[in-house]
Amino acid sequence: MTVTSFLSSILLCFLSVLCVSCAHPGILFTSGAAIFGWFSYVPVFLLIRRSTPLVAAAWGAVYGFCKFFALMFWLFSYNEPALIGISVAMAGETALVFFLCALVQKKLPHFSWLFMPLVMLAFEFFRTTGELGFSYGVIGYSQWQVIPLVKSARFFGVWGISFVLMLFGSFLADFAIDLFKISICFICIAALLVCGLFTGKTGAKHEQKTLSVALIQPNSDHWKDGVDAYADELISLIELTDKALDENPETQLVVWSETAFVPDVVRHYTTQTDASRAVLARRLLRYINSKSCAFVLGNNHQETDGNDKRNYNSALFFEPGKNVFPPKPVVYNKMRLVPFTEQIPYPYLLSPFSKLFGPDAHYWSAGNEATVFEVNDVRFCTPICFEDTFSSGVSAMCKAGAELIVNLSNDSWSHNLACQNQHLSMAVFRSAENRVPAIRSTASGQTCIIDADGRVVSSLEPFTSGYLCGTVSF
Repeated sequence: MTVTSFLSSILLCFLSVLCVSCAHPGILFTSGAAIFGWFSYVPVFLLIRRSTPLVAAAWGAVYGFCKFFALMFWLFSYNEPALIGISVAMAGETALVFFLCALVQKKLPHFSWLFMPLVMLAFEFFRTTGELGFSYGVIGYSQWQVIPLVKSARFFGVWGISFVLMLFGSFLADFAIDLFKISICFICIAALLVCGLFTGKTGAKHEQKTLSVALIQPNSDHWKDGVDAYADELISLIELTDKALDENPETQLVVWSETAFVPDVVRHYTTQTDASRAVLARRLLRYINSKSCAFVLGNNHQETDGNDKRNYNSALFFEPGKNVFPPKPVVYNKMRLVPFTEQIPYPYLLSPFSKLFGPDAHYWSAGNEATVFEVNDVRFCTPICFEDTFSSGVSAMCKAGAELIVNLSNDSWSHNLACQNQHLSMAVFRSAENRVPAIRSTASGQTCIIDADGRVVSSLEPFTSGYLCGTVSF
């Protein structure tokens, strides 16, 4: 390889990383700039076409590391080893993808323009599955503000958008352009746009229903711990909720974010083993019972079966006058836990290394039931935090009868708007895929209401304490 060829390869690698970083919410564009997504794969395919399989694998490792380091930069303020670990893991995966694509280019040169995007799409899909499932960086999510494309996810999921972006990059990188390849590429783009543009307005199949909601965003300090901090947090939540209910007395459902109230409500009320936490639990329950609307709140929740005690990251549903005293909430236990932070994947293999995963790891048990709640004849599910970044889990909840997605999140630890927008960019697709609206109540952002087409219709200013009231239609 000549010096000129090496330098040009570095340039291609850098250009692709830059385009991906700009397409997704990031340092340069906190909400992302969708247009860059259409060109992000052009340098990649040019780089692969000029390389042997082994050389392509080496460039893939470089590209994969730099791409995910640039996308996930916000992890640095939370857990530096996690940022390095993810970047290294993605470097290995991308090296294999580049190797296979170069092999396809070598063995099937006349069809590589089609098969290389398919190889990349397959790896992008399988990366989101299994215990190490990881949805960040999926290129289709870069189009989260292009509503006609988002609406097409009802038919093809985000994967249809990813494939078209990859195919477009492959088309532009193919020097032997011919009419057939041009036609295939633009037919796919047109199909997505037609599906999105001509998908009918979503709404109730029968008589229209509505639900009035109040979403509370406390913007508290994620790092504070202890009973005094929990008491202050409860005071803040109560004050914000009172203001929301005073302004909107017709509210039917109040939603507090993931682990908004940390002490286990049911356990401390029942066992009285910790007097100070029991006092807080009773204060919370008295407050809820004094209202006329239902509450959903994130909570640490323990369930006991004989001597077996399991701790869950949960959503509790209370209806005043029905299940508050004694507390018998309807409970959803988070099923998809964050690897290395909420669970150790492949525990038989990795448990001995748990201390390396960071001092802030908090391991939970995983739930096993997609609970569907009901309030005012509206059935809803509560995927917790990054659970709404996975299509399959939310789709299962909607197939179980959910008409509304209620997401409880806490991304405050990142102290970064791009991180929160990357999460939101995935969440909007869950509404479009399932044709149901969504509401998100978060600790610091993005608290918002999303319609069934994946459009953010109202939102709360991030990194502020406040509340968002609105009416969701079905």
